[in-house]
Amino acid sequence: MNCSWVVLPNIDAMTELTVLQSEFDTACKKTQEFNLCVYSAREQYGIEHSQNLLYNCSNLVENQTQVKKAVVCLTSASEDYKFDVPNNITLKFVDNCLAVTHRKIIENQHLVNIKYNPKNTALYLMGKPTKIHRIGLLYKFYKQHQLGMLKHSAYLNMGIVNICKNILPESDDAFYAAINKHLDSIDIKMSDNGSHYDGVPYDVQLYETTGLSLISETHSRKAQNDFTDKLITEKTYRAMLNSHPFIIMASPGFIENLSDKGYKTFTEYLPIQYHKIQDINERMDAIVTCTASFLNNLTDIDFVKLISKDIEHNFDLVYNNGLQLNNELYSFFNGTDILKLTGQIRFGSV
Repeated sequence: MNCSWVVLPNIDAMTELTVLQSEFDTACKKTQEFNLCVYSAREQYGIEHSQNLLYNCSNLVENQTQVKKAVVCLTSASEDYKFDVPNNITLKFVDNCLAVTHRKIIENQHLVNIKYNPKNTALYLMGKPTKIHRIGLLYKFYKQHQLGMLKHSAYLNMGIVNICKNILPESDDAFYAAINKHLDSIDIKMSDNGSHYDGVPYDVQLYETTGLSLISETHSRKAQNDFTDKLITEKTYRAMLNSHPFIIMASPGFIENLSDKGYKTFTEYLPIQYHKIQDINERMDAIVTCTASFLNNLTDIDFVKLISKDIEHNFDLVYNNGLQLNNELYSFFNGTDILKLTGQIRFGSV
């Protein structure tokens, strides 16, 4: 008979051992024998932090007879790094955003845009605006009088605006008044210093009525010993599952990583290879130019036929990759819905 799984979800790689110990002790009091999963795949951490988590978990379960198997899950963005894995720990890499996005959209039958519509408007679901490559990119469109080519969202309050003004000192109240708009009625958790939304649910009409996704990924810079160029989030996967081409503001190397995974990146259809520009300011300027060029080309039937093949390719690939990943996770954890135990999935089943 298989032991049940106890999951310590969303464990930050910087978590002190005392905190980890407290969570573990609580689990030991509830169950005599169990398999332990320390799930730290929801975010991307540096090498040192992730390595310390492996060591901490090893110390945690050493000489503990209650734990039959101990697994540490890290983001698949870090899978190329050779971690020192203790003998009493099994390391599992998980593309958490792919697994969760596939579950929430496909397996739970959320509406998706199946057929691409070449509308000459770009969709910019900005996410947390308090990052230079997000609010800064929208400011570029504003200053160049190009907001009209976007259908965009910006969830703002006074606290968020003040943070954005510190990030972007040249911005003024007129700019924030011009961009403050919501595209649908989704529930956004707002605070004085930011907002939170995990990408699902969404209004499928946003994809049906636009012809391009403009995406600001989580990171725009790559530091030494991190994996930000390999961290693909729900922002990109959601666009693919809704039959959208895209232009992505992300860390240098991100587009190349997408291509290495077999996805079409649409850069061959653009006048500037924006993703190769190291300077963030210049890259954002290039993205404005590329967005205008792409949308203008949507009047060309042959152009639409070309990109439609790439759009279908991406949909099929992300659909199948997500299905395979979730089936593999289900098998690895002996039929246990590990994502539901992390609190990320609150409905549906595998």
